Amino acid sequence: MPAFALLESLLALLVISTCFAIGLTVYTNVSAGNRSALRLKADLLLADWAYATKLEKRFLDEAVEREGLQLERRVRLYNNTENVQQLDLYAYVDGQKIAEYHELIRKP
Repeated sequence: MPAFALLESLLALLVISTCFAIGLTVYTNVSAGNRSALRLKADLLLADWAYATKLEKRFLDEAVEREGLQLERRVRLYNNTENVQQLDLYAYVDGQKIAEYHELIRKP
């Protein structure tokens, strides 16, 4: 009788462990999917802001908040050249960087 109880307990432990592993996998995938959507949104906002920056020729350092994201723009000379600037854009959520965009821009 004790051997049967031990086997029964091990089988129950196996079933519980399997259910826990499946639940953890589902939770991880759902959580990662949410982060991916947020990262995609940030990438699109940064690309749009880069386009607007070039269109308006507004090459100034700036920080703004758009659609719940903190966006930061930094413009600097590229390798100490006179006619090439590097545009760096960053997106943050709660102080954590989630996306970035870099582009070299030739000054006329």
